[in-house]
Amino acid sequence: MAQLLLLSVAAVGVSIDSNRIARTRHHSTDMSSAPRRRTRVKESRFGFDSVKNAQKDKEADSGKAVKTHRCHWSGRPDRLEDYLTAEQMVDPQQYYYGKARSKNYFQHLFVEPECTNGLPKGFCWSGLRQTTHCGQDEDWAVLAPDEMDGPGVMWRSEKACLPNEGRDHPANITVDFLCLDRQEQTNLHRCVLDTNPVVGDAGITTGEPGEEEAFLKLLTTPSNPGHYSHTWDAAECSNGLPPTDVACLSSLRWGEHCTGDHDWKATADSSAQRSVSWFTSHSCTCARVAVDYFCPYREVPGWTFNRCHFRGPSTRVDSIECERAHLMKALADNDVNVINSRDAGSAVVFQQDNGTCREHVFEPEDCIAGIPEPTINCVAAFVQSGECGKDQDWAIQGADASGLPLAVRWYNNLDGGPCGDATVVVDLFCKTTV
Repeated sequence: MAQLLLLSVAAVGVSIDSNRIARTRHHSTDMSSAPRRRTRVKESRFGFDSVKNAQKDKEADSGKAVKTHRCHWSGRPDRLEDYLTAEQMVDPQQYYYGKARSKNYFQHLFVEPECTNGLPKGFCWSGLRQTTHCGQDEDWAVLAPDEMDGPGVMWRSEKACLPNEGRDHPANITVDFLCLDRQEQTNLHRCVLDTNPVVGDAGITTGEPGEEEAFLKLLTTPSNPGHYSHTWDAAECSNGLPPTDVACLSSLRWGEHCTGDHDWKATADSSAQRSVSWFTSHSCTCARVAVDYFCPYREVPGWTFNRCHFRGPSTRVDSIECERAHLMKALADNDVNVINSRDAGSAVVFQQDNGTCREHVFEPEDCIAGIPEPTINCVAAFVQSGECGKDQDWAIQGADASGLPLAVRWYNNLDGGPCGDATVVVDLFCKTTV
């Protein structure tokens, strides 16, 4: 186990004592009763060592229109319930990001050593590159640098576990940030839906005669399982609606509904309006969905936009790391992160429904601007991800100056393999000059 890293110089948002690193929370509620966050810095063993390989020499981005940060962390995540106040767990007015989050929620708050070019600050586009956690993980979300407790990542995971008797890291997370100067910030549209959506059309309007009573009733009515969609309204997006007459670097930054959430998609709908859709297999009362769009009308010097799309049967991956993360032998102890705990020290074997590790390696014809050179570094994010079955643990490989081919990997937790095709869309914003 890696040792706790002690910083010798204090920075904004970092508190130092003799035992641990801690990131303070950035909200006005009195947090005197909540313990500080502990953070361990570790390398990934999953094969996506983006921070290690990408940008070994920091970019000299000072004074430029955009500045990139790649934050990577792997290790044992914090259980969110250990850091919430009593009010945040029981008072709807104090809920953490609008929900009563107790068991099965996890979080990691990034610290300076985990990010290239330092910790991202200000108004930034955020993209999930890698989201893996041993167990049944979903509802992944990026806390943006200017949001409460950001930058960081939060998610939900049933039956969280410790793979390979604790020798492998249970969680591997990589997030790309694109932080903008004042001029480019006007081209960033961060859209957020935080309400009770409607099956098939999550659009909700208020202000018209007679709508208030229906709206209040809707907020207290549980949503049903099924497909959901939402077309963005200008009031839900910073800088208004993202344009449809220019290419937008898009990112599904936050996708959270009722559990059993899959098939996330953030592309234009049939009327060419920016929208988001997904599927949920359970019933609940509230969703939080966020998509970031960076839509510059003029080319950003030294950068180029690219989008890669694939639809079809995926390929099974023969990967020891992936298989070991989902078929593992763990030692039972008193830690709730070890599932099916029995007597301390006894062996517990856990297999996720005979699922399989899946992959698609992009071909030049999959991408509008071809495949980036292996030495090119790009910020990247998922615009759409889904496969028939129980897909999870999505990760983008390559386009990070690592020399690896551009590919997408994931795990389908369905006995017998996928029941149909996969659809994957990835957006890239690539640095073309040094």
